[in-house]
Amino acid sequence: MTEIDSYLSTQEEYDSWDNNVNTNIKYKNKTLNEWQTYLTLPEVTDYANLEEVETLNYKAMSLTELIYSNLSLSKNTYISAKKAFELQMNLQKNKILEEINSIPNRKAPSQDNLERLAFTECLKEWKILARSEIIYDFWNTHSFKMTHIHSRLTSLNILKNINKKLEGY
Repeated sequence: MTEIDSYLSTQEEYDSWDNNVNTNIKYKNKTLNEWQTYLTLPEVTDYANLEEVETLNYKAMSLTELIYSNLSLSKNTYISAKKAFELQMNLQKNKILEEINSIPNRKAPSQDNLERLAFTECLKEWKILARSEIIYDFWNTHSFKMTHIHSRLTSLNILKNINKKLEGY
């Protein structure tokens, strides 16, 4: 099996993972796929008139408010999940070291082993952290996307207004 064959053989697993993440992770009772669909703006045609562009602007403004609100909330959740995981890891490391120190002549594990042992006791917190990071990144990406859409809509508004003024002459 060549390196390319090996790479291509993971496509099915990736597709399955991608589908699983986007259809099973929910935020405010919607899956990421459902949010993606909800956040999609209608396509702008080359022949869009000023009223259509204005309608698109209002829709974009409404979605932007939603995106920034959810970005803020998901960032708070992500940061608190990260802190909870770090706290739990430290508590578990201390607990492991206390147990080891209570036994005479017992050596403490290496830092890597201590980390691994503590991690196995913090899987719930790690899963919450991973999920919250995925959701935060989702909203962060849409925030970035909306910044670019607003830039393009501004340019389109300017062009449409210039064309309207030129038609009046």
